[in-house]
Amino acid sequence: MNIQILKINDEELVFEIDEGHTICNLLCKRLLKNPSVKFAGYNIKHPLTPVSIITIQTKDLNPINVLEEVISEICSELNEVKSVFYEVSRSENEKTN
Repeated sequence: MNIQILKINDEELVFEIDEGHTICNLLCKRLLKNPSVKFAGYNIKHPLTPVSIITIQTKDLNPINVLEEVISEICSELNEVKSVFYEVSRSENEKTN
């Protein structure tokens, strides 16, 4: 995954990422739930290439810190899903054996 910062200041971060709708949509939706975020959106350069530009504008916090916080929350939730899935699949496997 390649990321290139295009613009950064105290309240705005614009970066390019080699990802399509899946990651960008998840990030932006989660960013918009954060009360410190004024704007979060993305634009895909071309529909056939998964290169997107994500823009984050914050009210009073460093946008990189907000992005790191949101990514950590997403990772925690995915680890929880992974644990639950592991438990369910293990119990199903035990039933069949």
